[in-house]
Amino acid sequence: MNRIEAVVGREHLHTDPVALQYFSRDIFFWPGARLPRAVVAPGTAEEVAAVVRAAIDAGLAVVSRGGGMSYSGGYVPHVDESIVLDLRRLLRIREINPGDQYVTVEAGSTWLTLSQALEGTGLRPVFKPPYSGIHSTVGGALSQGTADEMSGILALEVALANGELLRTGSSARRDDPSPFFRNFGPDLAGLFIADGGTLGVKTAATIALEPVPRAQGYASFAFESFEAIVTAMNACCRLRLPMRMMGLDPRKSQNAPRVGFRDAIQTLAKVALSQPNLGGGLRDALGLAAAGRNFMEGVQWSLHITAEAVSERAIEDSLALYREAIRKVSGAGPDGREIPNLLPMALAAKPYSVRGFLGPEGERWVPTNALLPFSRAVQAATDVQRYFDSQRARMDALGIWESYMIGPRHGFMLLEPSFYWRDEVSRLHLDHLDAASAKRFRGAAANPEARAFAMQLRAGLKEVLDAAGAVHVQLAKTYAYSSRLDPVAHGVWASLKQALDPKGLMNPGNLAS
Repeated sequence: MNRIEAVVGREHLHTDPVALQYFSRDIFFWPGARLPRAVVAPGTAEEVAAVVRAAIDAGLAVVSRGGGMSYSGGYVPHVDESIVLDLRRLLRIREINPGDQYVTVEAGSTWLTLSQALEGTGLRPVFKPPYSGIHSTVGGALSQGTADEMSGILALEVALANGELLRTGSSARRDDPSPFFRNFGPDLAGLFIADGGTLGVKTAATIALEPVPRAQGYASFAFESFEAIVTAMNACCRLRLPMRMMGLDPRKSQNAPRVGFRDAIQTLAKVALSQPNLGGGLRDALGLAAAGRNFMEGVQWSLHITAEAVSERAIEDSLALYREAIRKVSGAGPDGREIPNLLPMALAAKPYSVRGFLGPEGERWVPTNALLPFSRAVQAATDVQRYFDSQRARMDALGIWESYMIGPRHGFMLLEPSFYWRDEVSRLHLDHLDAASAKRFRGAAANPEARAFAMQLRAGLKEVLDAAGAVHVQLAKTYAYSSRLDPVAHGVWASLKQALDPKGLMNPGNLAS
């Protein structure tokens, strides 16, 4: 520890039990969790590399942590001798290059900080930030992996187990190392994306930028069943138009207007009501929203589309194509009816929110993500519904309920079933809530029986999804990786891990199952 302290200074090395507990627990429960020897907060990439080298030389495992939004055990130590790297002091925006359309940002910067730095440039990241970007960091998202395209990541800077700093792509050149091109030779950046910190510690990333769209448009639709909304999403996504799409189950459809997006919806509604020529039905819905009442009353499954284009005319053409695609697969029944589009408008106005990591009454929450090809998505939705129905009696007895987020992408469907139960609310949750919510939910009683069954439910749900052909992001210590690889791929992965981490001390446990 003396060697590590000499690198970062005493004020950035924490060994008190409260800090050790806080920085080694995420927003789920991990019975196998261990406390680290110390929490270390380096302030530069060079300090990260020096700390990693010192820890590995001392036989200490290195666990990297970003904003703390993990629910898959990504930064939870599972060995006794370890340190946790708190990377949030790596905050600098190193370069904004409007001409070459990229930004280089350190790994501890939040996505919100990056967005604020780009204000006034007319540019935004090609990579879509996560909803938790008000707290989650650039390095954390890239380590965990997300369901969005990673092609927008141009280059990485990574601290290796031997204490060296690796730069990838065109930034790795010894002559004029500009980070503008990712695929200069083999794609080394790809090795360290979604690796859970097992091959190295990301200290900076270069992200491609694109012009902010000149026009956005919104549309929302209602459906009566999980299968119906997934079918419609498949049809819309096959159009491959620039968009962001989100599906909500009946419970979320009812709660979203009053949890998370409430303030944004009410503000939008009050502004919109001042506009002339609003239809009567839309004006009624806006009036309800402005008054804080639920304009989604009676809606079961809801689909919300944000379309992007170069002009308002192009937006109208895109929305017309979405309406046509939904009409073709929904027929003349109740599915696919258009409803007020305030939710996608609120999402655009408030792109970051973590209020949803607790239920409307402060219930604990954990999601399980699954990425599926379009051809298997509807059957997977049916299988998941059947699984929850088979567990319904026990869930009802313990007050556990399920919910869904559905996010189609170009080429695949993201299904994210979640469940909620009453339990104690951790300090990590409370620290990220607004003051009123934190006060309201502080002091909730522990519920070990429901918690234990929630863990069983999650394990069973993963089996159902894997049997349907799903793969996952945010693998960490939750989802199987090594055991699902074929022999050749497994051998290559094992060789790579051995070459970069010969002592097996880079975030042990991640990607190991």
